[in-house]
Amino acid sequence: MDGADIIVSPNPTVLDDFSLQNKSAEDLVILNWEYPYDNGLTTYFTLQRNGELIFEANDAQARVDSFIDLTGIPGFEYTYTLEVFRYNGDDIDSEVGTLSTVYPMLTPF
Repeated sequence: MDGADIIVSPNPTVLDDFSLQNKSAEDLVILNWEYPYDNGLTTYFTLQRNGELIFEANDAQARVDSFIDLTGIPGFEYTYTLEVFRYNGDDIDSEVGTLSTVYPMLTPF
């Protein structure tokens, strides 16, 4: 993992972990996260790559805990920013995680 950081408040409420895997043989990046799933509250996710929105979802129908980036340019450095938020009555709980990596070059066989 290159330059991996998770930025959370002192008492994380909606994001426990954020990680990535470079898959050179497959020319992709897999982003994974863990959060306390609560089927009574909907959790929302936005994922940006260098400030551009590449994914948004919520877990109203099913748990959401990963994204596969197939569209990066090999050799370019990217910063991924995951924002996770949940409405809890009148309050909004949110956390932000960031990770940086160089998009993998396809490895010849």
